[in-house]
Amino acid sequence: MNNFNISNKNTFYFSLIHYFVLALHICRGLFLAKYLGATGFGLYGLVLLAQQQISASALGMREAITLKLSGEDEQSKDYISTINSALIFTIFVGFLLLISGFISFFEKERLSNVHPIGEYLYFICFHGVFSISSEVIRNILRIKGKILYVGVIDLFYGLSIICWALIVILFEKDLFTFFTLSLVTNICIFFIYFYEIFNLLNLKFQQRKIFNLISLGFPLLILNVSTILMISIGQWIVGFQDNLYNLGLFGFAVSIASIVNHGLGSITWAYFSSMIAEYKVASKNRVSELSTTIRGYLFVCFIVLLIFTSFLFSYFIEVFFKEYQSTYFIFLMIFCSQFTQLFSYPDNALLLARKKINQVSMISIFSCLFISTLSIFTYNNYDFFSLTFFQKIELISIIIFLGNLLYMIGVFRLSRAYKEGSQDLNFLIYLCFHIVVFLFFQKMNMPLTSVLILIFFLVIFHRKSSASLFRILKDVF
Repeated sequence: MNNFNISNKNTFYFSLIHYFVLALHICRGLFLAKYLGATGFGLYGLVLLAQQQISASALGMREAITLKLSGEDEQSKDYISTINSALIFTIFVGFLLLISGFISFFEKERLSNVHPIGEYLYFICFHGVFSISSEVIRNILRIKGKILYVGVIDLFYGLSIICWALIVILFEKDLFTFFTLSLVTNICIFFIYFYEIFNLLNLKFQQRKIFNLISLGFPLLILNVSTILMISIGQWIVGFQDNLYNLGLFGFAVSIASIVNHGLGSITWAYFSSMIAEYKVASKNRVSELSTTIRGYLFVCFIVLLIFTSFLFSYFIEVFFKEYQSTYFIFLMIFCSQFTQLFSYPDNALLLARKKINQVSMISIFSCLFISTLSIFTYNNYDFFSLTFFQKIELISIIIFLGNLLYMIGVFRLSRAYKEGSQDLNFLIYLCFHIVVFLFFQKMNMPLTSVLILIFFLVIFHRKSSASLFRILKDVF
């Protein structure tokens, strides 16, 4: 388990690169939000969201390769044939997406009459041609421990995308230009990744192995897609139930929340395969110890980032992006929703290691249905129930948080059988208490008070986790 140690320098430098890439994504998103306005930014966000979710067309191959190869011997024939079969399949799926992209290109006018996103549907398909294979190779390199190599490629992506955004703004171009240049970047990244594993690729593949990988990865795909939808479904609902301006406001809040949590997401991604490998053999006592420790680190990060974002909206967004300053409440709800998923991360890895994918998937699907049903009901009955205290898009963000809270409760209950002396209920109550107190003072227009209370909680109740996290960072340096 050489990759699980959180003080591992490669992992630290990988996350450091990701925080720099995070800064690039912040600049890119803010530049485009300012240049495009809420309406244009809403359409941009919806296309970007569709591009990110096109990976579902690979039928879980990205997920299967992680689950199958974690902890396996790299020199075995089965290891190499598994990689080869996965790559052959994703290249085949890419070919199908290429055909779909050409059809969408010739039908773009008709598709745009249905919804504005139809004009960019072919970009979404062309993006998928290269991204699904790149994601599989990325996971292979992670399992091999080459996370710094992956980090450098991520850095190249971040630098190129912000360059394209600046070109669009400086030369007053449109979204078509931006997505064309972004496609060029995705093609380059695919070939960089492909070169790294080219020696493993041949035309000999095992059909049975491909079906085995799909059967292994598809439940995990459903889990990944549904957990992503537990956040992003709000954009789809606002995009089709509301106007592009409100979609832009909602999308801006989601983008800022995703950017703020991007660095922590990169750390959990780096550890995922190693955690699964350890959880496969860990005792109940060890499982509880790991869950408590990781959750303690995450809670410290939660409080620190919550304090940071309070100043971000008060002294930056409000000054330079006045059109979006009303989105702070939506941001907080999405931010807390994403963190409920992060807090569930240790338990998720445990359940996947113990082959409880189907059960976790059912919980996430139920949460998605809860969010989508209640959100659509809210739009259709907003005036009838006189829910004027909150705007429609604010209510959607509250529903998303409740749905993610349901997901976390379900995962906690399911993982109790594999832990000893579980403190999950206490943690859930403690988390909700922090969130309610912070939101109360924010709603009372007392942001400084809410920040001071969080600092008090951090100093009094989280000294051990904070000190331990500090020692880890000190050891790395």
